[in-house]
Amino acid sequence: MFQAQNPYQYPMAMPQQPQTQMAPRNAATLYIGDLDEQINEEMLYLRFSQYGQIFTLKIANDLNKKSRGFAFVTYYNKSDAEKARNATNHEVILQNRIRVAFKRNIKDLQPEANIFVKNVPNNIDPIEFEKFFLKFGEVFSSRLNILSKDQGGIGYGYVQFDNKDSVQKCLENQKI
Repeated sequence: MFQAQNPYQYPMAMPQQPQTQMAPRNAATLYIGDLDEQINEEMLYLRFSQYGQIFTLKIANDLNKKSRGFAFVTYYNKSDAEKARNATNHEVILQNRIRVAFKRNIKDLQPEANIFVKNVPNNIDPIEFEKFFLKFGEVFSSRLNILSKDQGGIGYGYVQFDNKDSVQKCLENQKI
């Protein structure tokens, strides 16, 4: 967890939290995925603290202390987490386009609510891609991969809806 060596060294540094302190009742945690390995906790804190008071922030590291490419940011207030998600989802930080979603237990996600989309034109960006699917239901997470022109310029993507009913609506209304 990010901790400044000298609290006056970084005036916007995240306050150190005791390990035993429980999250406030209205707290909400965001999953930040596809992080560039060069991103550190201070950089993330400076970016995400713009949206509200952060309770904790942690980049997942492997045994060699190398970033695993994802982090968790817990806000004191769910409304601040919602603002952060809306503002930063699919944003490019350093070299990578990040994905931001509310943290959920993997067991709570319905496998039938996940779809694969092929033949996505190369002029679609990840934000447009996700917005398109929002008309069928709440999107938990989406990911878009556009191939280079050398590889044909066509892309593919994944959309994880909150429930399988949204997938059914999508399939009934669209040629996918």
